[in-house]
Amino acid sequence: VLNEITRTLKMLEEYEINVILTLPATIASEESWRALATLCRNDGNVVGYDVINEPFIAGEDEQLAENELHWDDSATDVMPPLDLIQLYQKFRSVIRDVDTITPLILQPNRWGHYQRVPALLKGLQETNFLHDEPDCVISFHFYSPIRLTTRRQRASDAAYSYPGEIPVTAANVSEEGGEKELWNAERIETIFSDVIRVCEKFQIPRHRL
Repeated sequence: VLNEITRTLKMLEEYEINVILTLPATIASEESWRALATLCRNDGNVVGYDVINEPFIAGEDEQLAENELHWDDSATDVMPPLDLIQLYQKFRSVIRDVDTITPLILQPNRWGHYQRVPALLKGLQETNFLHDEPDCVISFHFYSPIRLTTRRQRASDAAYSYPGEIPVTAANVSEEGGEKELWNAERIETIFSDVIRVCEKFQIPRHRL
């Protein structure tokens, strides 16, 4: 596997393509990150380590609206019941043992959901992670509205378009209609502005998002 990664990195470097390496939850471990960081620490086109792609830890008190979740049990790597910040601390430690330069990229819980960015930053601050890793990058994922982007379930869903009114959830919408909400550029700008504002509160500038 490492030999294949090396060949791929060399090929991408020839085309001047920068690379962000990431691991899914199922194989992200101290051992795997130590091996990757050791292999890539001197590769100039490796510009970041995305420590866990779309982490998910069940059991959090805060519930997100069903329509804002990106979930597919058949494709989701479910994290073990460990604190996400503790996992990031473990992986940071082994990565920094061999590579002190390449930026770390961190995603919030629930598949990198944007609404979980504040909780992620709060945890990173309380554990001094942000102090110890001042150049870390925060990454979040945005799939909304899921009835238009990733969870079209009925033939009638083809009638919905952006910008426009989109059904709220798959659970409360029938073929005849149901609750809808307006999605347009202004709404998305508001959501992203809220995330940026929270990050700046924790002294995370826009270029590290």
